Amino acid sequence: MASVTGEARELDITVGVGKFTGEFTGVQAADFEVSMGDLDARLRGDAPTTIDVEVGIGSVTLELPDESYVVQTRSSIGEVRNDLRTAADSPYRISAEVSMGELTLRPGH
Repeated sequence: MASVTGEARELDITVGVGKFTGEFTGVQAADFEVSMGDLDARLRGDAPTTIDVEVGIGSVTLELPDESYVVQTRSSIGEVRNDLRTAADSPYRISAEVSMGELTLRPGH
């Protein structure tokens, strides 16, 4: 299991097998890819402009700043739970593809 806390402008996190937990501030763009593992990330501060997520048979939970987002998801037989506010004209965009895994998007506290 890897656990990271810090500040970053760009994130590119890939999890094959295993678990990743992280909390980051200052992120403007993020790319998360999970094959068979689990990823739990909390992004604090201003909302990122772009987030790309790919989930195979693992799970991803993202806790994001409480803003409105444009959320575009594609899912085969996977599960997507979006608890974020959405707005078609938001400058914050999330694109996600879920094969057989799970994706949870929720606002931070």
